[in-house]
Amino acid sequence: MRWIITEPRGVTQALCEPKRSGRFKEPKPRCLTLVYKDNRLNQTNRLDVYAEAYFARLLEVLSQDYQVLERTMGILLGKHAFSVLIADYLSRFPSQSPNIAELGRRLPVYLRSHHPFGEQFPLLSDLALLEWASIEAFYADDVFLEEKIGDMNTLAAKKWASIRFKLLPSVHLLKLSWPVDRIWKKPSCSHELRGGLGKESTLLIVWRDREQVLVERVDPLQWKILYWIKKGHSLGMISKLLTSHLRRHRVTFDIAHFISHWRSTGIITH
Repeated sequence: MRWIITEPRGVTQALCEPKRSGRFKEPKPRCLTLVYKDNRLNQTNRLDVYAEAYFARLLEVLSQDYQVLERTMGILLGKHAFSVLIADYLSRFPSQSPNIAELGRRLPVYLRSHHPFGEQFPLLSDLALLEWASIEAFYADDVFLEEKIGDMNTLAAKKWASIRFKLLPSVHLLKLSWPVDRIWKKPSCSHELRGGLGKESTLLIVWRDREQVLVERVDPLQWKILYWIKKGHSLGMISKLLTSHLRRHRVTFDIAHFISHWRSTGIITH
């Protein structure tokens, strides 16, 4: 009965469209006749009880993961919008993992590429992406920070150029089209939405400091350096890339200052 119970549109829809793409296949012969019925509940209504309980549990999990998204959708689209989105999402991407924490992983992409709510309000997919990054940051593995390089200002140039830093497991770099960090940091401030949240290129670092998830805006150059660190480039290679960029844009940049800041805040390590 799994193919019926897990259909978020309900038992009737599952029976009407049993071969819908992405769902479980209907067994042959049908097992529906084996379900008990009486004067109170027929077979379809009896299965509906289990199907609704199954969907309610998944909706509860995703509601906890995407609290700000749900609240935002309620303001923009009405109080039932989030439930509609999740029913559509689970129809397209049914749960496949025994780990229920993975259930919402594809929701940001689904909102951006497949759902009319995301087309109507593009900021929703950016907000979902930020919320999922914050979840992954919170549950990322802890890393013992063993710094061996000391003060970078005292290092010889040759040794300095060979150093490779790496992002800690909790760190996520986000390149967004909407300033949804304002909503994420103050989810109760609905006036941001009612007044109209303007489109704005937004570069963010998301990471965990002890038990707290932090979100910080960075400028394009800082974001590039962190991206190059993520790609595994040495400081020597980053300096070459940075020099080329600075010459083109005629600006100055103190890389040592930001390396020191990112080390002290637990964003990068050696």
